[in-house]
Amino acid sequence: MNIISCNYYQHDFDAIGSASSRLVLGVGAESSDQLPARATRAVAARLGTTTVTFPSNHGGFLGDEYGMPGKPAEFAATLREVLSQRT
Repeated sequence: MNIISCNYYQHDFDAIGSASSRLVLGVGAESSDQLPARATRAVAARLGTTTVTFPSNHGGFLGDEYGMPGKPAEFAATLREVLSQRT
């Protein structure tokens, strides 16, 4: 299980924030206050940016194959829209 080791990982926010790549932090519309969404909002706040809300839950890109069905078509449309925006 990697959840135990993940709790102790220390992000290098200076390096992340100064990267030349564009960083898009996404949360699922249905994820509300679940751990993945809370963690993503905390990282965004630390980096001085905001999150993008994607349709469905934190696995919104998934179909019905894993028991937590998402909305893959709507997720893909949102992703295309976000990635086509210039910053």
